[in-house]
Amino acid sequence: MIDKAIVAVYETRFEVWPKQGDIFLVAGAFWIYPHYDVIRAYRKKGMRFGVFIHDLIQIRNPEYVQQAAIDKFQRQLIDVLSVSDFVLTNSAFVASEVKAYLQEYLNFSLPVRPILLPTELRKSKKSAKVLNDNIRKMASEEYVLCVATIEVRKNHMYQVRIWERLIKEFGEKIPKLVWVGKWGWQIDDLRHHLAEQGCVGDWLFIFNDISDDELEFLYNHCLLQFTLALQRGLACRSARVSLTKSLASHPIPHRCRRSADASSGTSNPGTNRRVMQSSGTRSLIPRVSPSGPRISRLTSTRRRGKSSAMSFSLLL
Repeated sequence: MIDKAIVAVYETRFEVWPKQGDIFLVAGAFWIYPHYDVIRAYRKKGMRFGVFIHDLIQIRNPEYVQQAAIDKFQRQLIDVLSVSDFVLTNSAFVASEVKAYLQEYLNFSLPVRPILLPTELRKSKKSAKVLNDNIRKMASEEYVLCVATIEVRKNHMYQVRIWERLIKEFGEKIPKLVWVGKWGWQIDDLRHHLAEQGCVGDWLFIFNDISDDELEFLYNHCLLQFTLALQRGLACRSARVSLTKSLASHPIPHRCRRSADASSGTSNPGTNRRVMQSSGTRSLIPRVSPSGPRISRLTSTRRRGKSSAMSFSLLL
């Protein structure tokens, strides 16, 4: 279906030449263009130019990105901002980072505005077409879902540590862990650990390059969704989904209760840890410290033969 749509687009394409008053927006990978001379020329003719920026991880957290990508992104970011009339971002947080970058490094300002992403997944009454037998089998399991590129910034190793600790303390009561996403970078230690422990196919299941129907199937049958990214930035472009998209399509009937100190953003006196308690069919787990989690409680309620809610407490 996608291939047919792409062919249809190419067969109906026609040339468009920007003119005065037109707006040209680059909504994707602006860093792949070697130069912006053409954009500069059209701006002189009255065209306005804008760029959409998802994050500045290559600038703010370069330790999570390969060096070649860092160099190219930083160079092209300066080039694209120098010819931009405005900048759009996917969140207020990224907008604040772009404004700070403009002020700190380029010494000029631009209009920077966060916009709401189009998060709707298609809605259909038809059953999802799931061809992968291993994915279909997940419907009979209780599992937690994480959709993200499997790379160092998404902190998958810490998820493994949490599950190992949970299994050690609670045994078979713990649901399976399911990852959806392509293999990324700086994960040699993770791959080695998974191979050494033999957990893949036991309590950890990994799916790459699956269809939208199969992804929707996994969303619909999971107990909750889970992320532990080390840096803000919700878009999981390699998996062709985003966290915001999944949450928009699958509401979060959950409650989060914190201690008074934790809810105000401070640690509990004398413990230097935060307390986070969450319950619901789908919810998010906050980022936790590298020293490891302390699991204080886990309960599961069953209804109609399948676990419909899960409650857990982590001392962070």
